[in-house]
Amino acid sequence: MRKNGLSDIEKGLMIVGIIVLGVIALPYLSGLTTGAIYGTIPINSNPIGASVTMEGNYLCTTPCSYFSATDMYGKRLTFSKSGFVSQDYVMFSGSAVGVTLVPESGMNYNVLIQSYPSGVSVFDMYDSRLGVTPFSQGIVAGQSMDVYFSKNGYDCGSPRTIAYNSGTVSIICNFIPISTPVPTQPVYTVQPTYPTYTPTYTVQPTYVQPTPITTTPSYYTETPSFIEANMLYITIIIIIGIIIIGLWPTKKGRK
Repeated sequence: MRKNGLSDIEKGLMIVGIIVLGVIALPYLSGLTTGAIYGTIPINSNPIGASVTMEGNYLCTTPCSYFSATDMYGKRLTFSKSGFVSQDYVMFSGSAVGVTLVPESGMNYNVLIQSYPSGVSVFDMYDSRLGVTPFSQGIVAGQSMDVYFSKNGYDCGSPRTIAYNSGTVSIICNFIPISTPVPTQPVYTVQPTYPTYTPTYTVQPTYVQPTPITTTPSYYTETPSFIEANMLYITIIIIIGIIIIGLWPTKKGRK
């Protein structure tokens, strides 16, 4: 039988539990009161390989991470890389760190251009050959260039744009099979046969100029008859007689 209240064992277990919970909650309570970062914070940069310092002390080289349990947040990080402008970043609690570095003006960057198979000629858009793969091409920071690729017997695709920060450019050229021509029998054409023509010459006729025959016209010497000689007068008399007969009144008209 136990009396009212907790036994000594129960009281002891309760005290131990409170202590364990306090130990577990201590980092969280410390972060709430002091503003500490807790956990792993990834740190990265573009391009990678930047040196990171925290308040003047070297921390790591990107990509890397930072683990913090009690350090206060608001730590100032500085990213630096050769050929790029140094950049500061303030690290806050619960968020990853990432920066993009700006290249220094006027600096050349080497871009590796390679192909499969190798031995591909690379030209700019002015048809000037830049080199034969694999090789490195220098490009001024912040700039880019259009190039095309050529190799006999291969199709290397369309032109590409290479930027200063491309790093490595790889292309694949496809072999173009060459078909073997099939020999064919020659086609002979028959030449047409043209008939030969021998002209036949005809003898031109000889014309003889005819001799004109002249005849002496014969004249009438006979004396005309009376009627023929007086035909005009006879005709006039007949006409006058017809007129008189036509105008002569009949018996009926005289009564």
